[in-house]
Amino acid sequence: MMKFLSITAMSLLLAAPVLAQSVPDKDKDKDPNPSAVNRAAEVEQRIDRQQDRVTDDLQKDRISAAQAAEDQAKLNKIQGHLADDTAMSGGGITSAQQQNLNRQLNATNSLLTSQRRH
Repeated sequence: MMKFLSITAMSLLLAAPVLAQSVPDKDKDKDPNPSAVNRAAEVEQRIDRQQDRVTDDLQKDRISAAQAAEDQAKLNKIQGHLADDTAMSGGGITSAQQQNLNRQLNATNSLLTSQRRH
């Protein structure tokens, strides 16, 4: 029994530096990866452009006010997802998160194109 306790204690002592290194650093969240921030900015730009497009289409009577409200709600939902993702990671998003948001924006873009009255 004593030999087992000694081995266990020794393995804990040897593993302590490794365990200490694997604990996430809270300061990492405060200074996100620049490319992660760029990805978030690119998605934000796409959302802004689509919101401008909805406003423009409404002003030019290409879509109804009800349709503009629906489109804006969809874009607001995507913007909420972006805000949630950036809040969790401290200001940036992963490439997988960007791909997911871009898929949603692609679908919204297709919808905006198809619903226009010419």
